[in-house]
Amino acid sequence: MKELEGKNFTFSWKIDSEEFLWRSDEEVFSLHLLATSGMMEIVFRASFNLLKPYMDAGTTTVVSWASVEHLSPVPYGATIHGKLYVEKVTDRYIDFLCEVYDHIEKAGVVRFRRVLVSMNYLRRKANEKTAEL
Repeated sequence: MKELEGKNFTFSWKIDSEEFLWRSDEEVFSLHLLATSGMMEIVFRASFNLLKPYMDAGTTTVVSWASVEHLSPVPYGATIHGKLYVEKVTDRYIDFLCEVYDHIEKAGVVRFRRVLVSMNYLRRKANEKTAEL
């Protein structure tokens, strides 16, 4: 994945599912606006889709940390456009910066890290923790 370092990628995503909407309470939900967590989920999915062709069988990536600045509201039905920049690739770590725009202005900035992990590791840890419930 080292070859991705320093490269820019773009994506577009139509906000057409309520799963991405802000729903702190009924009044807020009635505004039908993209939630900060929804923006992050879309950016995380886009980065996963970008990395998937580069992953070995039996591996995946997880987000290990993130920082987000939600700058402006985005209404349901809008399409957001992301500029995804791969800042650094080291060992199992991939650092990203993403700027998110709606049809009028910059809506947010998300900086985050994805980590390559073995599916066997995740399965083993999940089983260990489930057994302790």
